[in-house]
Amino acid sequence: MDWRGVKNGKLLRKAEGLFDVFLTADQNRTYQQNLQNVQIAIIVLFALSNNEKMLRPLMPKVLEVLQTIRMGEVVHVSL
Repeated sequence: MDWRGVKNGKLLRKAEGLFDVFLTADQNRTYQQNLQNVQIAIIVLFALSNNEKMLRPLMPKVLEVLQTIRMGEVVHVSL
C-alpha cells in the first residue's frame, strides 16, 4: 500500500475506513496517541520481540478477540 515510513497518528488515519482492526506490536502506541476518536479497533500484541516466532503463539488469542472487538476499542493480547 506504499505506507512505508508513515508513522503514528497518520498511520491510524490511513487505516480508518479501509480496515476494521489495526494490529500492532507497538506497545507504546496507546500511550502516544489520543485514541478517543479513532474509528478503528486496535489490538496491541505484547511479546518479547516482534519476530514471527514470538508473535505466532498470540494468534489464537487474537482470533478470539476479533470475534468481539468493537470500533474504538483497544485490546492488549499477551500470553
